[in-house]
Amino acid sequence: MAEAWRWFSEKTATAEIEDLKSYIGKLPAVPEPMKEIYQGLPKVEGSVLCFGCTGYIGQAVVFDAARRGLKVTVFVRQHSLDRFKATLQQLKIQDRVSLQIGEVTSQDDIEKAMQASRAECVVTLLASPQITDEQNVYDIDYTASHTIVTAARKNGV
Repeated sequence: MAEAWRWFSEKTATAEIEDLKSYIGKLPAVPEPMKEIYQGLPKVEGSVLCFGCTGYIGQAVVFDAARRGLKVTVFVRQHSLDRFKATLQQLKIQDRVSLQIGEVTSQDDIEKAMQASRAECVVTLLASPQITDEQNVYDIDYTASHTIVTAARKNGV
């Protein structure tokens, strides 16, 4: 078993984490090997409305979008509001992210968020956490996602 972890260096891993923490709240510094890739990326501007972005991957999307200068709005459920606000504060981007409160199962809430945010783009990372509850999977993974796409088309997003 020790063979599998031979490549791991606690000192290197700790240094990498400290380096990543130093970027919180700042524009990204691009490491030398990545400059060519980043220089090839187009300049980003505009606004984005994010659904399903309060989890691990979604937080990374929101963080990067805010750091790159996009106007970011996150659609968040009432019961997740305090936890997500704390995450935004920890990432030091609370002043760069707007919140719309609602339920992804409510077409009215989605429509209101589209209109209020005036987003030019929608990102959805919705996924049901209830993999054994077929109705929940259908409601979130299909119905809510379909409702978001329909509302985006209706609002010209």
